[in-house]
Amino acid sequence: MGLSMLSTVDALAERRLAMGRMPVTGLVRTHSLTGPISDSGAGATAMATGFKTTNYTIGMTPDGRERLSILEAAARGGRADVLLGGGQPPVFTDSLRRVARQQGFAVDSSLKALARAPARPSGSAARWLGLFPEREGRFDEMHGPPLARMVEAAIRRLHRQPGGGFFLVAEQEGTDAAGHANRLDDTRRYVRELDRAVERAIRFAARAGSTLVVVTADHDTGGLHITEGKYETGRVTARWTNFGHTAAWVPLMAYGPGAQQFTGIRENTDLPVTMARLLGLEDFLGGGRQTTVAPGARAPQGHDTRPVACAPGDWRR
Repeated sequence: MGLSMLSTVDALAERRLAMGRMPVTGLVRTHSLTGPISDSGAGATAMATGFKTTNYTIGMTPDGRERLSILEAAARGGRADVLLGGGQPPVFTDSLRRVARQQGFAVDSSLKALARAPARPSGSAARWLGLFPEREGRFDEMHGPPLARMVEAAIRRLHRQPGGGFFLVAEQEGTDAAGHANRLDDTRRYVRELDRAVERAIRFAARAGSTLVVVTADHDTGGLHITEGKYETGRVTARWTNFGHTAAWVPLMAYGPGAQQFTGIRENTDLPVTMARLLGLEDFLGGGRQTTVAPGARAPQGHDTRPVACAPGDWRR
């Protein structure tokens, strides 16, 4: 989801996107060690481990070394495991359910589980796996329930855990699928679905007062851009550049304590390092990871946890 995709959908929306109201913004470079255009594996590896790698590589650097991800580091700190998704082939989900139960996960497949999202019963495992039915639609066979519902359920489960604090990753993959297919209507639908999930997360953060929300992407897809139209009417003409990924920078938006750390033009490898510093995940830091800040951008030094400005009523509904 590049800037052009976000701005196109914002122009077509009945109301401005909630992501556009996040008070701290920046840009992220997405290139891999293969070249200027990253694939999803290399992009995810950079954002999870803090190391660039080559395309068609996941979780390791080109020398074959597996790299610790920030999610693994957070789990070592005692944070609960919650995995929610759906729409995968039965052979995959059946195998995953079996392995998950062996590792102590409570497993749900009913949509009612999203509404319950119960807190962990005393003395039981904190792990929860939800594999839900696919939705009907062109690309929805790859997805479970709407992202906003899963984000709400995960937050309800995680914020009740003993000790407080959680690290939640939520992905809207539909924007990539729609971009590869050059389908504007589906792109608009999935970006807006992502936006609803972001809005739910920020409303929780506004009430809690101690939660940081960061929004970005691993790469742009399709090169969507506006060629003409009027914002006032919500009618624009947009065109696609290709059916693959592009080298365009992607947006970076943040809200909450520590949000000021996510400004300027950044490498995608900076993001997990900055988050680890804010979370105090010492096991993750070091090991050759370095933050790279463009000239003129403020380096992410220290632990700036001041809350960002937010007009009353914007998010606390």
